[in-house]
Amino acid sequence: MITAKKKAEQKLRKSEERYRLVTERTSDIVSIFTFAMDATYVYASPSYKAALGYAPEDLLGKCIFDFIHPEDKDDLVHRLAVYLASKAEGSLAVGKGSPTERLLTRIKDSWGNWRFLDSTGDLLEEDYMLFVSRDVTEKIREKEELQRSRRELELRVEERTRELQAKSEDLEEANAALKVLLELRQKDKIEIEQKLLFNIRRLAEPYLQKLKNSGLSERQKGYVEILESSLSDIISPLLRDLSVREMSLTPSELEISNFIKYGKSTKEIAEALNLSERTVESHRRRIRTKFGLNKRGADLRSYLVAKEP
Repeated sequence: MITAKKKAEQKLRKSEERYRLVTERTSDIVSIFTFAMDATYVYASPSYKAALGYAPEDLLGKCIFDFIHPEDKDDLVHRLAVYLASKAEGSLAVGKGSPTERLLTRIKDSWGNWRFLDSTGDLLEEDYMLFVSRDVTEKIREKEELQRSRRELELRVEERTRELQAKSEDLEEANAALKVLLELRQKDKIEIEQKLLFNIRRLAEPYLQKLKNSGLSERQKGYVEILESSLSDIISPLLRDLSVREMSLTPSELEISNFIKYGKSTKEIAEALNLSERTVESHRRRIRTKFGLNKRGADLRSYLVAKEP
């Protein structure tokens, strides 16, 4: 008869055999460490060979920290120390829902490369922990490459935005400069038109009127009328910009205004136009009135010079 002890041993061997079959056929990296003295391998699954290039038997008895990246050692030591301390205090009960540690560490493979392993650690017995790991190096690198590409794209967008902003500012400056140039051109155009208008009204028209009244023949009068009509066609588009006061001056007043502007006295004007000094004075008063200078007491010549385009 098989004793209870033998039945238990058979059950344990079957359990161990099932566990061995699972660990040896899975692609996950399975390992067991003892912390009796140091964190040393007591079991490594065959998947170590395919994933990291190590034969399982070559790892037995070796310290796990000899394979860990230097930057990951401190964090791993700290977390395992906390875990084991909790076990020692009795806050972790073996086989009764003990919490699982989740770790991401870099392990050096047999070819000298660093591989990222995503691992879960569970307490097995008094001084043993089971780790089940997966190589997530490619996922980590894809994530890092995606982040790098995203940063590069953001930098290119920022650079392009700055370029467009600079071009926009340059365009605004160019538009402002063009606006100033157009305003100056328009001002120059108005000044030229006004000078042309004033010269014709002040210099040409009064003498044409005198010429018409100087006993010309019919043929000569016809020539004068043609000249007068041509001048009228020239200045008619310019009259729109002439002020009401300037348009109210008669040809005689325009002629006398021109003499005043050039500093001629009443006597000199009278002699040049064959008029009496009294008539010239009368014209001067009417000119001052039309320009609103009677009450201000301003000098007529200074006013006319200031208005000259």
